[in-house]
Amino acid sequence: MSRKSIFSIFILVGGAVCVLLILDKESTPSPIDLKVLIIGIDGMDPTMTEQLMAKGELPHLAALAGSGTYSRLQTTNPAESPVAWASFITGSNPGRHGLLGFLDRDPSTYQPIYAPTTLVKGKSVLSLFPLENPRYVSNRKGAGFWNATSQRSLRSVVLWCPETFPAEEINGEMLSGMEVPDIQGSTGTFSFYTSEESAISPPGASEMVIPIRFENGKAHTVVRGASNWLKEELESTPIPLSLELLKNGTVLAITLEGRTQQLEPGEWSDWFEMRFRLNVFTTVRAIGRFYLQSTTPSVKLYLGPLNIDPRDPIFPISSPKSFSADLAKSVGLFKTVGWETDTWGVNEGFLDERALLSDSYETVRKQEAIVLNLLEKKQSGLFFAVFGGLDRLQHVFWHYVDQQHPLHNPKAPHELQKAVESFYIEMDRIIGNILSRIDGRTTFILLSDHGMASFRRGLNLNTWLVKNGFMRIRADADSLPSGTFFPDVEWRQTKAYALGIGGIYLNVAGREGKGIVREGEEYEKVRNQIIKKLTVLKDGKTGDPVVHRVYKQEDVYKGAYSSGAPDLVVGLNPGYRVSQTGSLGGFEPLALMDNLRRWSGDHVSIDPQFVPGVLFTNRKVQFSAPPSITDIAPTVLELLGLTVPAAMDGKNVFVSEKLAPK
Repeated sequence: MSRKSIFSIFILVGGAVCVLLILDKESTPSPIDLKVLIIGIDGMDPTMTEQLMAKGELPHLAALAGSGTYSRLQTTNPAESPVAWASFITGSNPGRHGLLGFLDRDPSTYQPIYAPTTLVKGKSVLSLFPLENPRYVSNRKGAGFWNATSQRSLRSVVLWCPETFPAEEINGEMLSGMEVPDIQGSTGTFSFYTSEESAISPPGASEMVIPIRFENGKAHTVVRGASNWLKEELESTPIPLSLELLKNGTVLAITLEGRTQQLEPGEWSDWFEMRFRLNVFTTVRAIGRFYLQSTTPSVKLYLGPLNIDPRDPIFPISSPKSFSADLAKSVGLFKTVGWETDTWGVNEGFLDERALLSDSYETVRKQEAIVLNLLEKKQSGLFFAVFGGLDRLQHVFWHYVDQQHPLHNPKAPHELQKAVESFYIEMDRIIGNILSRIDGRTTFILLSDHGMASFRRGLNLNTWLVKNGFMRIRADADSLPSGTFFPDVEWRQTKAYALGIGGIYLNVAGREGKGIVREGEEYEKVRNQIIKKLTVLKDGKTGDPVVHRVYKQEDVYKGAYSSGAPDLVVGLNPGYRVSQTGSLGGFEPLALMDNLRRWSGDHVSIDPQFVPGVLFTNRKVQFSAPPSITDIAPTVLELLGLTVPAAMDGKNVFVSEKLAPK
């Protein structure tokens, strides 16, 4: 039987399942009066989705494809989440909204800058009396499409959308997603308490591992909290933490802020509430959970990132401010940090994979509870929520999917081998639960910002630039220097450098601090030389071509912020990714090296044609053009009867005469 026949069968079966779901009125809750309901699933990959639908593992998505429409969705270039979600929000290309990636750079110093947000320091008198608290500023330009709905008095609910921090005022409610920091200002700083003397921290993160010593079964240490912005040294503000071994050392009692909970190995704690007092005037509230890895032969206790307490947030994580507190009152405490999955703990070897799986399911089910709680309020207008857990899980579990990955272990437990597929099935269950609460009057759209591919081998672009004569290292250096942020670079003899996840900048005279490449003919000559050499690069280990295409700046970006973009954007073939060290301006001994970290799936520097997203809708539509993520905002606005702003590059891709609901 052909693949086409198989696909036709599951579409027909899916349509029948959808009809049964609609007819089964008695088993479903009352429908919610909405106009447009959008669910984003960060990183949902079309190939994986299509395979699981064909196997009957995703019945609700198959039913949706059968009765409505399914398509792959073009992502942005580069396929980085901040870029893609900002393009979704604004309906425009990165040159218009200004988010060009996770990292930007200061051309005068060559140093990296975190691109999505900027922290503005607080002000005080005598480092004692606070005048102005620290605050974050979003660097995304361009209005979100929910601003148009607000102007027309249509209510909007926006949950966990990346690039919405700090939360903005809208006609409705907003809870920010990716970019919300932990209380230490990072994307996810964990702590690891251990009585094992040989434990060491990851490079550059000595604060993560906290040694503890037990005497008579008891140990006393601290939880390191928020940095005290009132003091120039920004030292962390600790609170006491007491640990006690019980039941012959098989149970650990954790006492923090007047509350005690006992854990056995392999258990997560409930939420601990914490108050970090910066001074008599200023207190920061946080919540955190512990995971006990072992008690013998040594105690190993993991404390996840300290989340901003949603009941009293130090930064505007929701709009109105009371919204996050209202949600906590309705469904209980929940994670607020934007990177909601503890991938860093797993990647660094301080959190086991089963613990991550358990926490991921608990997190997504709490998000499900929040969505269903709000849907029951029967608000009409726009409802939009993004689930990020699938993307995070795939990043660190993809080596179980890819049999050619250097870390693939066919003898690993079945639970881990099937972790990614199982989470797709969980997301399908959640989608079915949401679909059961709407009726034919509501347009339902499900999309992902990009797909996923394997990260088997890392390409260090800076090492490649050195070895190909475009970058010069100090003459007295015996070998390529270690570390990040361009150590030992001779800038007056350097024509190009790489920074970020796939960007190459030319060292342009008058633009960079020590630039030497003249604009015009020399600039084009250097760009063309790099393109010519990179596009023929082959992996010496496998013989495979590494680079699919190198894009010039003007091929990718259009708009006022294009000039700040990389001069070249490198799109790699599947299996390759720009190395983490290289993305931060560092060097490695070889330009290409095996990726031996658990962070084994990625999308950011792979050519966007290989990592598209998905698009489902409950309407039977035709597309006027292959759909792109920039098209969703204008499509939604026209579905709501609103005018599409001229600043949007995207177009309504639904052919109007096919839009009638069933």
